[in-house]
Formats: sequence, C-alpha cells, structure tokens
Amino acid sequence: MIQSLLYLLLIWFSTLLVGFVSWPAAALFFGRFSDRGYTIAKISGWIILSYLLFLFATLKILPLHIGSLLLVIILWIALNVFLERRFRILRQKPFDWKQIALIEISFFALMAFMAFIRGHNPELSGVERFMDFGFIQTLFNVNTLPLADMWFLGESVNYYYFGHFMGYVILSLSNISSVPGFFVLIAWMFGLLGIAVYRLGRDFAGSMRAGFISFFFVMLAGTWHITVWLFGYLKHLFFHAPAPNFWYPDATRIIPGAITEMPIYGFLEADLHPHTWGWFHGVLVLAILYTLWKSNTHSLNLKNPYLWLLSLVLGISYMTNAWDAATLGLLSLAVLFLKFRSSPKRILLLWAILLPVFSYIVALPWAFFYHAPVEGLGIVKSRSPFLPWISFWGPILSLIVLFLYGAIRTKWRAIGFFSIVIATTIVFILLIELVYVKDLFSEGDHFRVNTVYKVSNQLWLWMGVLSGGIMIWVMQSMKTKKARIALTIILALLLSTQAVYPIKALWQARLENKEYTGFSSGLDWWKQRFPYDFEAYVYLAQIRDTLPSNDRLRNIVEANGDSFTDESRFSVFLGWPTIIGWANHEWTWRGSYDVASPRIEEVKEIYTGQNKTKAQEILQKYAIDYIIVGEVEQKKYQDQLKREKIMSLGDVVFQNAKTMIVQTR
Repeated sequence: MIQSLLYLLLIWFSTLLVGFVSWPAAALFFGRFSDRGYTIAKISGWIILSYLLFLFATLKILPLHIGSLLLVIILWIALNVFLERRFRILRQKPFDWKQIALIEISFFALMAFMAFIRGHNPELSGVERFMDFGFIQTLFNVNTLPLADMWFLGESVNYYYFGHFMGYVILSLSNISSVPGFFVLIAWMFGLLGIAVYRLGRDFAGSMRAGFISFFFVMLAGTWHITVWLFGYLKHLFFHAPAPNFWYPDATRIIPGAITEMPIYGFLEADLHPHTWGWFHGVLVLAILYTLWKSNTHSLNLKNPYLWLLSLVLGISYMTNAWDAATLGLLSLAVLFLKFRSSPKRILLLWAILLPVFSYIVALPWAFFYHAPVEGLGIVKSRSPFLPWISFWGPILSLIVLFLYGAIRTKWRAIGFFSIVIATTIVFILLIELVYVKDLFSEGDHFRVNTVYKVSNQLWLWMGVLSGGIMIWVMQSMKTKKARIALTIILALLLSTQAVYPIKALWQARLENKEYTGFSSGLDWWKQRFPYDFEAYVYLAQIRDTLPSNDRLRNIVEANGDSFTDESRFSVFLGWPTIIGWANHEWTWRGSYDVASPRIEEVKEIYTGQNKTKAQEILQKYAIDYIIVGEVEQKKYQDQLKREKIMSLGDVVFQNAKTMIVQTR
C-alpha cells in the first residue's frame, strides 16, 4: 500500500509541475474557464512535451532519453515564461489558490480511488495488455523512432502508439518503472480525465451541479442494458424467479457484431489502448471549439491562434487514434462553418481543405511510416436490432430528446454550441448504421466492429460532457414547481439506473474474492503459472538493464502466439523484438496474414527443422541474439522440438528444469 501511494505521489507531482509550467500557454487560450485553464494545462502540457520529443526523436535530433526530455521541458518552460511576460496572462488577477488546491485534491482522490480498485487485480495479462505494455517497454529500450515492432522484427510498428509514447514520457519523468507504471497510468488517466470532464461540464453550463452530472455520465455511468438484470432481479425478489446472471462485459457486446464500451469498462480492464488516450484529445478539442465559439475577436484566417492549436491537436489525435481525427475533425468543421457562416464561401471551402492539411503535416512524424490497412467504405446491409441498439444508445438519445424538448420550450434560444455537438453526434449515430470502414473484419459477422467501437467512444464523451448542461438547462426552463419535480424524478430514475452498472461491475471485476496486492505484483501471474520461464525472463531482464542506454535492444526468437493469450511474453516484457509474435495482431496492423505466415514457418524451422544450416541462415537474416526454449515452445512443438540442434546454434547461457536460453554465436 505504501509503495503504491509513493507511485501516486510521484505521478501526481510530475503532473503538478507539467501543468503549472504549461499554465501560461493554456491560459492564453482557455482563460475564460473558471480555473483559467489550469486543468486543461495538465493535459495539453503532457501532450505537447510528448509531441516535441516524438518529433525530435523521429528526426534524429535528440535520442529518447531522460536528458532529452528535460531539455524539451526547459524549452517549453522558456516559451511559457515568454508568453507570461509578453501577455501577463496569469497576473491579470490574483490566483485562486483555494480552487487550485481543490483541483489537486480531487485529482489525487480520483487517482487513489482507481488505484485501490486496480490494485486488487494488477495482472499484466489478458485482453490487450500485452500489446499496450509491450509498446511502452520497447520505448524504454530504443533511442530513435519510428518504434521497433516487438512482434515483427526488423520493421516499425504499423499502428497508433502516440498514446503509449505519452505513457513512456509520463513514467520517465515520474521515475516509475514500466511494470507498476502500467497500472499507475490507469489511475492517472482516470483522475486527470475525471477533473477535466468535470471542468468542461461545469463551465459549459456555469453550474457545479452540471459538472458533477457530466463527471458521472462520462466516467461512471453504464448503459440501459442493466435494466435486463434489474427486471430479472425484481422478478427474483417478488416472484421467486431464478436469480439473473450478471457478467460485467455483457453490457459492451449487446449489439451483434459490434463493440460498444463505456469509459468505466475501459478503466476496469486497465485499457491503455489508443481510444482511451484519445479521450484527452476529445476533451481538448471540445475546449478549443467552445472557447472559439464564445470568442468575438477572431476571424477565419491564418492569424486566428485557435485554428493553429486545433490543427495541432487534430494532428496529434491522428497519431493517437486515426478514428478520432475523423470524428473530431468533422465536429471541428461543423463548428467553424457555423461560427463563421457569414464568411465568403470560398474562405469556408479553403479552411475545409487547410484544416486537415495542417493537421496531417503535424502528424507526419508518425504518418510518414504508417500505412492504413483499410480498403475504403462499405454499405451496412445488416443493421443493429432495435432493442440491443437502444440498450447502448438509449442514454445518449434520452439526452438528445431532452435537449430538443428544452429547445422547443425556449423557442430555440441560446442553444448554439450544444446544438452543433448534438447534431454532429446524430450524424455519426446514423452514419455507422449506414456505412462502415472496410478492414480485415469486412467479410465476417464483425464487419463493422472497429467503426462502431472507435466512433462510439468519442460520442459517449461528447454527450457525457454536455449531459450536465442539458439537464440543468431543461430544468431551468420548467416554469412550475410540479414540472420541475416531475422532471427531477424522471432524471433521477434514468441516472440511478445507469449507476447500478458501475457498482456491480466494480465489485465483480476487481474486488470480489480478491486481495489488494499493489502495482508491483503485475508479473506475479507469470511467476506462479510459468515459474521456469519467469526465471529465464529475470535473467534476460538483468542483462537488458545493464546494457548502455543507447544499446538496450536485442533480437530474440520465441514461439509465435495467438492473440489475447499469454504467449509471446518474452518479447513483450523484455521489449525486445521477436521474429513474429501475435500473428493475428500483425495481420490487423498490416492488412494481410501473408506478412505473418512466412515468418511463422521460419520460426517453426528454427525449433523443429532438421537442417542446422537453414536455421543458421534464418538467425543471421534477423540478427538473432537469443533463442528461447521454454514452456510455450515445448507445448507448441512437443516431440518435434530439436533441442540438440538448437543448442548447437550457440551457447547455452541459462538453463533450468524446463527452460533454456541459447545465445547465438
């Protein structure tokens, strides 16, 4: 417990510093917020520092090293000092230190809450934690970008990994190693996103109650699917029916062939996937667009600083999760077109081109090496059944109906920014029922799984941020006490229903029959299930940690594994590339299984082939340093495994009862 608290203090303190030094730049853009941009500075500071280091490492100007990060921070501090001296942004009025203290206390409390939840089951295995952890660990081993692919030796990662890069930057500055750091990042993300959502919800509506409602809707709320369990439970209580089964992932798989997750599910699963990092860009874009919408001093031209900031954030969002660039980009264009609708049409058309062009230029340090494995758009021929569809989209649709009701009552006055976000949300809800992006899933039942999954995440965030403002606004539009009481009861019923899911899910997923073990026990599962392999990992990890910082990458070969299994673990936790790891994941990243299948055969040849010369040629082709012969290899190849041949390929540098490591000559 004490060690986990220390980790939280370290990451809280580094975020405090980054936010504080970034405050002048944030206040320049978001000074109209009630905290003068202090909360947003914590997000924007980390994103900009990460982007600068990413850019310099890609251009080979600076290596990936803590010294380089400190240099970037110094440059960033200098810029913010200049901005403060030039514009006297923060000195225009005294600091509200009480408010700042409350923000920091809230941030730490939310982190501590999620740390307590996740500390009961901090296993670095299951779902896609292998992939997410492997990216971060590999970043600790390399000096330049693009990032070496741990599961496709010799090539760079053909996937979104800027979010993981942010994680690497945060852990580096916080001086937290990757194993405990993985779950510390989950707690950090929950805390920072939570206070940011509250701030937007509060300031969009000018009400603290709105901020709390927005926080609940985004960070905790479940969907209407929970009503299935509730009705079953009531029947069980009053009519002696069998007790209903509750399994918390069910709520995220209710639409056939699709994935529809809520943020609370991602935090419970310790999901450091691109779409979760993308929520920070969603918050930033909403803040930029809202501030721009409220501003009366900027025009649609190159002198408008908000357009440059918007291009920067959209470009980085493309590096983090390309789907967000589409959703946030369309929302941005909608706001710009309506904000500057009186501008000449040629100017509007020009900015419809310039905004994505500028954003793509920002993304070039990553986009230059990325090849999207998509084949255009397809037409949805089997749409979502109504009941599963309404089970997920019901909470959002209820907000839309509530908003429309309030708009009609007030004769469509003062709806502005909210109406654009809601209209864009409606467009996307309809679009994903009509078209989908063709990828490798296009031919199966899950043909639109990525389209629905990635788009719905941003829509949940947008409407969740607006939820508080919508409810407060409609409540204020009620002219009689009876109407306000009736509306209060309806809203309380809706929200209380959504509140059942997080309570049940938190208990079932992470607390029930589990003990608090802290973040440093992330690899205990490996030690317990595969102790001989774990000893070999510890041996190689010690070698890795003694290597110079500019030469920490080594090439290994281990048996390829299936996705979402505990296989290919040496490459993941060492951060050392192997010939082929999770082949199905490489298939999704590169668009064809043909890129993986030849490598699978080469790995098989090393372990089972009779021809020593052929094996040596493969080892030389990939410049292999270590061959792993462990429990996975023995189970996979069984009697075909040629141990003596493998031993002849180098020197046996480690061996126990079941696992052997051969260092090639």
